[in-house]
Amino acid sequence: MIQFGFSRMIILAVLMSATAAYANTGYSIAQVRNLYGQGVEDEAAAKKLLDLVSAIDQNDPLLLGYRGGAEALLAKHAWNPYTKLEYLDKSMKTLQRSIDLDPQNTEIRFIRFSIQFYVPRFLGLSKNLKEDAHVIALHFDQLLTQLDNNTLSNVGTFMIKSGYCSTGDIELMRRYL
Repeated sequence: MIQFGFSRMIILAVLMSATAAYANTGYSIAQVRNLYGQGVEDEAAAKKLLDLVSAIDQNDPLLLGYRGGAEALLAKHAWNPYTKLEYLDKSMKTLQRSIDLDPQNTEIRFIRFSIQFYVPRFLGLSKNLKEDAHVIALHFDQLLTQLDNNTLSNVGTFMIKSGYCSTGDIELMRRYL
């Protein structure tokens, strides 16, 4: 059984706050993030999140990123290894579409990074770790307006300790920590 230990990093991503509301749904991005955080431990919340973000505009890169995250959460909750792999494959494709729409979005990159970091390497689904770490470091300043100081510090520390950041990337992030 594939086990994911990315609960802590998922919760850090959830703590990123925003005030933008999605007019057609009545949901704010903060509510989407909250469902994402709940989905780490609660399969029903993960399913609810997937239903919600699937019903919203699929051209919104951040919501599409959370859809990919929700698919990964469903992989975590699935018991059948084949189903886990199907969800993970779908998740990586959805996250790539999201990143194609907004390549410098640190939040989307962090969602993908934290998932790929904890997915077993032998599955071959962790191929964007160095790229994502570099983009997160380059655009780390975006997080200043989205995170409280403690969460920013936790994200930065996780990235630095991950082993996927170059010396230059670490220096970029340390300027903000």
